[in-house]
Amino acid sequence: MSSAQRWCRIALGASLAALEFGCEGECSPNNEVELSLEASPVAVTLRGIVAGEGEGAVAVGDGGTIVRRVAEDDWNVQASGVTADLFAVASRPQESVVVAVGAAGTIVRSADDGATWRPVASGTTAELYAVALAEDEAVAIAVGDGVVLRSEDAGGTWSMGQVPEGTTVLRGVAGRDGEWLAAGENSQVLSSVDGGRTWQRIELGRVIDLQAVAVDRYDLTSAPEPEPFLVSDTVHAVFVVSDRRWHGATAGISEAILDMSRDGAWWVGERGLVLHRPSTVFGGFMPLSADPKLALHAVEGTRTRAFAVGAEGLIVRAVLHELGCS
Repeated sequence: MSSAQRWCRIALGASLAALEFGCEGECSPNNEVELSLEASPVAVTLRGIVAGEGEGAVAVGDGGTIVRRVAEDDWNVQASGVTADLFAVASRPQESVVVAVGAAGTIVRSADDGATWRPVASGTTAELYAVALAEDEAVAIAVGDGVVLRSEDAGGTWSMGQVPEGTTVLRGVAGRDGEWLAAGENSQVLSSVDGGRTWQRIELGRVIDLQAVAVDRYDLTSAPEPEPFLVSDTVHAVFVVSDRRWHGATAGISEAILDMSRDGAWWVGERGLVLHRPSTVFGGFMPLSADPKLALHAVEGTRTRAFAVGAEGLIVRAVLHELGCS
């Protein structure tokens, strides 16, 4: 172990054993991450979730399923108006807007924090695998099987974005400050610097399937301007992309990362792994295992609290308790 390396310890609660792991940096975060299972009202696979500062959250999944958290450990099924599988969901909390996308071009939208929903015309029958809403404007981007859709009214109406010839399946998208990044199968990485109107390909230099995209809010070692993107692949690595350049892997992971929270703080994996990255250290991770070990398809929340959802209606609540340095 180098002189700069320390051992970090995480208490996982009564049902899970504590873990120790190596982390880089002068500070050894003395943090506790508490994981708990919440009672799910459904048994279908949940594939997307949004959650913010409060106790509310909305998750979507197979068969048009939408469930909404109205209080602690209290999730209710909401009528979606569709039966198609829903793969992803995003929100614009300042306007109480929530948008979900799914199979065969399905888009549904809520203007009351997920309480009621209505279908929205997408103009496509392609599968839509991911959606994101801009933080500082009403732009929304959805990506899927060879398509990028763009909205200027927070998901109310949609138009087709211009993508490079040969674009196939895109599975993740994220944006900040008018710049967007989408990624998917066969090393596809697309970048837009005009708010999602037009897209250009970024060459990866290797053939690999890519899964999720997030904006990295916690790379404090170099504090790049603007914040870089994170992209996960299907063979246990997460990469950094900034200035439209590929900067290599941040870390090797024990399983494929299926999703990351929009700020990059939380990652979830195909065998139930939950990862939290401390804000004090880039590349130091807290590996936590949800029980039962089912695939977790989506995670969202804040840096200190998140919800993850997955197979068989699994809902996991994660809370970070920051106790300083040891």
